[in-house]
Amino acid sequence: MLAQMKGTHLLMAKLIYGTGIRLMECIRLRIQDIDFGQRQLFIRSGKGGKDRTTFLPRFVHDELHEHVERVKNLTSPELMRNTG
Repeated sequence: MLAQMKGTHLLMAKLIYGTGIRLMECIRLRIQDIDFGQRQLFIRSGKGGKDRTTFLPRFVHDELHEHVERVKNLTSPELMRNTG
């Protein structure tokens, strides 16, 4: 099934598979919930409303970091001023 996926959906599937997080936990992830230095994800209000920490696997680390940088560039204030 993963072979048929691409882009953001593939990255999400890799995160779910590699970290054991649930779909809604993955959807709710925010940039500030990712610690690339310590290779951790902070899951907030997970099952039962509890917060927890899980590891960020090496095989998805670089791809997620690239994705975060792309998103930051899309939402940068300089870009927003130039388009408006």
